[in-house]
Amino acid sequence: MLVDHNDDDDDDESQIFEKCRRRIGVFLIPPVEEARADITNKLASAAALRKVRQGQQKLKEMEFYVVNNDYTSLQLALRKEPFFDIRKNSYILVRGGDDGPLAGDLERCYKTFMASLEKMDTTATLGLRGRRPLEDGEFYHSYRSTVESLENFLAVANEAAEIPVQYKD
Repeated sequence: MLVDHNDDDDDDESQIFEKCRRRIGVFLIPPVEEARADITNKLASAAALRKVRQGQQKLKEMEFYVVNNDYTSLQLALRKEPFFDIRKNSYILVRGGDDGPLAGDLERCYKTFMASLEKMDTTATLGLRGRRPLEDGEFYHSYRSTVESLENFLAVANEAAEIPVQYKD
């Protein structure tokens, strides 16, 4: 039997793996260094960064809709490729960098970007429905805030993606 059922039930995987390694023998299963971050997301960071940059380009192209108060076209553009999965790809970058020295900045910039993106979308919805008149420049201000927060997020994400995987001591 590899694992003692009398041991604590709350052993995590690394403890179970270590017990198995000791019982089977050092030569059969060598010790493995554990990565601090989610390694899958770290490996996917390059592709996610590329997708977020494509979304950034698309966002810049949406300025025409904002200047002309074309709320419908902006909302449709937010829900089409390459922009519709920007949240997922941005979160991959956050998860991939959660073990590095920029983890706090990365998460803060991600939250700021997501909040500004949601505010821009909500502002477009308000303008579309006409429930309340938008103040002069309100829509454009929410757009500029989204563009700037995405630029800030990408700057930090780019640095974080270059940091190699951090392993536990």
